Amino acid sequence: MKKIEELTEKEFKEEFIKHFGEDRWNQSEVLPILQEKAEILCSYLDIEEIPILCDPIKEDSRYYPEEKFIIISDKVILNEVEALKSLIHEIRHHFQYTCVSTNKMKEPMLEQWRKEIEIYDTLSPSVQLCTFLEIDAYAFTKVIMKNWFNKDIIFPDDEYEKAISLYIKKYLS
Repeated sequence: MKKIEELTEKEFKEEFIKHFGEDRWNQSEVLPILQEKAEILCSYLDIEEIPILCDPIKEDSRYYPEEKFIIISDKVILNEVEALKSLIHEIRHHFQYTCVSTNKMKEPMLEQWRKEIEIYDTLSPSVQLCTFLEIDAYAFTKVIMKNWFNKDIIFPDDEYEKAISLYIKKYLS
């Protein structure tokens, strides 16, 4: 058997797929694209870049503030729109935590974010959804998806969608 460095690109791909499966190969192809978009978003928000990983998790995505990385679920990473939505949402959480931890950025919601970050992990998922941390992340995602990718994102719950729209008018316009 050849050493990895002796394999052609085609042979490497075939070996990878044989051992890990085609989905994992496709995920590995998407990650650099998402990482590039993450770098652009982080630059836009003036925050440090963080790694984007793919793993089987319950949620579509998750930001890990202590470790400073984002996981996009293996269930959504191959869906371009869902992966982008997840990435943008989690990058916004990275921005929120950066604002709170550095006190360098002037954000109108800074004190509210600070209060919510302190208790966020103690809240149930349905209550977390009602925090300004989440509303802000959904609103930011909606704005970026529309302005950068020409995709209209509508939250499935009508009342929550109204809250997002009001938030955008007040804080993100």
